Amino acid sequence: MTEALSSTPPPETDTSWLTRLEPGETLLWQGRPDGRLMFLWSRLIETVMGLGFASGAVICLAMVFLLLPQLVALAVLPGVVFFTLAAFFFGFWPHYADAKRRQRTRYALTDRRAIIAQADRLGHVSLRSFPIHADSPLGGGYDRVIFATERQKWRGRSHDVDIAFERIGNEARAVYDHLLAIKTARRDEGA
Repeated sequence: MTEALSSTPPPETDTSWLTRLEPGETLLWQGRPDGRLMFLWSRLIETVMGLGFASGAVICLAMVFLLLPQLVALAVLPGVVFFTLAAFFFGFWPHYADAKRRQRTRYALTDRRAIIAQADRLGHVSLRSFPIHADSPLGGGYDRVIFATERQKWRGRSHDVDIAFERIGNEARAVYDHLLAIKTARRDEGA
């Protein structure tokens, strides 16, 4: 566990992180999530709706081809356009937007805090920093590490949302070990 808090930055250190660190802060890890297009189980209902709209587009297109010699076939074309657009925005767009969001996200872990940098479409970078304390939550799965929770409000109700380094693959175990070493060091400082 002592090697997790070494003072040398990782060999593949991006120099832009070094300018954003506070004096005396050490960069332990940096990375980025997997930016590939992936199916999101949390968007299953929208995807099923998209498939329904896609089948509606196929039916309307079949009607156009069946009625093609007649002028009435043009009356069905707005239905084809509507169903095709709805299929795209319900079935494909949520997965594509999530992949693009992950492609514009960078992660860093220092000996004091976890940093998430996210760029918007115009290139403006928003930096979110989460200090690591002895009582910070720590968890995750095989490709993510949870290190904080945040209270979010929506329509008058609030709930806790896990803040994590998502889809970091095989590096999740090393990041988890770094966070555990930081929490242990904070606990030892407080005792």
